[in-house]
Amino acid sequence: MTRRALPLIRRLETCGTIGLVCGALLGALFVLIGWFPSALAMHADNPTFLLQSLLAWCAGWAVVCGAVGLVVGVIVSVLVDVGDRFPDHPPRQ
Repeated sequence: MTRRALPLIRRLETCGTIGLVCGALLGALFVLIGWFPSALAMHADNPTFLLQSLLAWCAGWAVVCGAVGLVVGVIVSVLVDVGDRFPDHPPRQ
C-alpha cells in the first residue's frame, strides 16, 4: 500500500462506518416512532397479527437506511479526500 492510499482507506472505513450506524439508527427510529404504534393498535384489534413482523419491518428499514448512510459516508470521505488534494487557493510564489 502506498502512503496516499492508507489515509484514504482509513477515511473510507471511518466515514462509511459512521454513515452505516447513523443510517441504521435513523431507520430503526423511523419505524419505532412512525409505524410501531399503529402496528400495536392493529394487534389490539386483531390478536392473530404477528409481532415478528414488527421486528422484520424495523430490521428491514434499518438495513435500507444503513446502506444509504454507508453510501453517504463513502461519498463524504471521497469528497474530503479530493478537497485535501486540491486546495482552495493556489500557493503563492
